[in-house]
Amino acid sequence: MDNYKRPRDFEFVESLPKNALRKVLKRELRKDAVAKLAARGGAEAEESLG
Repeated sequence: MDNYKRPRDFEFVESLPKNALRKVLKRELRKDAVAKLAARGGAEAEESLG
């Protein structure tokens, strides 16, 4: 696999946030990831996750 296709980070969670139709709420995952990056001091947190 090419380097640009590999994820930079992995995070394991107990459960995924889902809606009533059992679809994964990707925006919630993204929001949590941005908050964790910002807490670590990542100034580019918003830019890196869009």
